[in-house]
Amino acid sequence: PISAVFAFDKTGTVTEGKLSVKDIYPLNNTTPEELLRLAATVEAHSEHPIAQAILEHARKENVSFGTPTGFTAFPGKGASAQVSERKLFVGNHGLFEENGICEDSVHELLGRIEDSEHTAVMIGGNEQIYGIIAIADRVRQAAPDAIAGLRSVGGKRIPMLTGDRESTRLNSRH
Repeated sequence: PISAVFAFDKTGTVTEGKLSVKDIYPLNNTTPEELLRLAATVEAHSEHPIAQAILEHARKENVSFGTPTGFTAFPGKGASAQVSERKLFVGNHGLFEENGICEDSVHELLGRIEDSEHTAVMIGGNEQIYGIIAIADRVRQAAPDAIAGLRSVGGKRIPMLTGDRESTRLNSRH
């Protein structure tokens, strides 16, 4: 029998590479529409796939959004911009921790989102979190069978190459 190692890039190979909004979790008296409007406004000029998923969802829900000023991207973390005289952040938990905006009360929700194999995108500013948007990519329908086929012909290790945080990588192995 053959003993081999096969490695796959996750996005676009194992998954469809088409991110979409799965859930919206407004916090601190923010409505779902307002949360989506704030996130879309910050992301209005971003080309990042997560930003595009948020913008597409806002358009689908007929949520109007503005044009940000002072947009700054933080590679691998998120972005910030001025929206209606507020400096807002849209991004991952690390970005919020670094900027002193994280609230202990969101850690359980972040854990639930990550456990469901979604990416948590936080939205906040002025030392307050307005909410979290859960983003996901769908596993290609043929991926589980293809991986099982490789195992049946001697694939001993089949690692998935991804930039996801460890909890998502571990939960998405098929």
